[in-house]
Amino acid sequence: METILAGYMGQVAPVSYHVFWPFNNDPFYLFKSQPVQARVNLYHVPWLPFFMVDGQYIEDIGDFSMWLRATLDSMLAVPSPLRINLEQYASADLDSVYVSFDVVAVDSPGVAAPRIWLAVTEEYHEYPDPVGGWRYAFRDFIPGSAGYAITLAKGDSLHFDWKYRIDPVYDPDALVTNIFVQDNTTKVVLQAKAARLTGTAGVVRGDGSGSGDLPGGTGVLDRIWLGQNAPNPFGGETTIAYRLDSPGEVRLSVYTPAGRLVATLVDGFAERGTHAATWNGRDSAGRGVGSGVYYYRLDADGGWRSGRLVYLK
Repeated sequence: METILAGYMGQVAPVSYHVFWPFNNDPFYLFKSQPVQARVNLYHVPWLPFFMVDGQYIEDIGDFSMWLRATLDSMLAVPSPLRINLEQYASADLDSVYVSFDVVAVDSPGVAAPRIWLAVTEEYHEYPDPVGGWRYAFRDFIPGSAGYAITLAKGDSLHFDWKYRIDPVYDPDALVTNIFVQDNTTKVVLQAKAARLTGTAGVVRGDGSGSGDLPGGTGVLDRIWLGQNAPNPFGGETTIAYRLDSPGEVRLSVYTPAGRLVATLVDGFAERGTHAATWNGRDSAGRGVGSGVYYYRLDADGGWRSGRLVYLK
């Protein structure tokens, strides 16, 4: 299976959940047994091996290699209604991974209960026998095993800024962030995206059509700076300062905590140096927004920064 999946890298996001059998001391299972058991319960897995495709149990596999290749080819031939754009970077001290991603509905999802999961896996990790070495082993769910419920219609775009801690048991060089949107009722996976963490404090980018690394290392983050808005909290207008070390295209936007775009404050070319934008608590249509927490994000020079603000009427 691993050999076959290797031929589809960049098109699939494999996640291998280790259950409590055949080894009841499996360290992968023992590390995060609750979220693994949640997946077992979701799929009603009674035994192993157990194969499901788009929520349907496959009883007669026959030639496994032929079946898996044919299944992957047929699924990849069907256009997805969603696109996932993913960026991430690790803190310099290798304590946390910061993940920024967008879920874009290019067509109607056509499902009743879509949810987002972020699954942390390791490309490869080896334990002593009898467990041995495994690829794509599941480590954790962010924000939790129940996923994050969303509502999407054609044309909608949701933005999220999440992070997870790099546990000491992880191998940072093997960490993979997997984002997938799944219907909680039918179990159909609508779209998935995987990106390996390559290097510290650098950005790894994916555009939903395949994995890719964005070069630059720490320089990508050092070349842009985003300040805390002031005043904060605010009730009239607030100012957001940012700095660019190189001229280029810039976008500064405000989002709800659920990831919905509220307003775009800057979208265009900016010269090198320090700049400032103001937000008056109104959306792109000029309507006043409600009091609460909002997030703002700067995209520039191949990287991004985000901040948190509080609006009080």
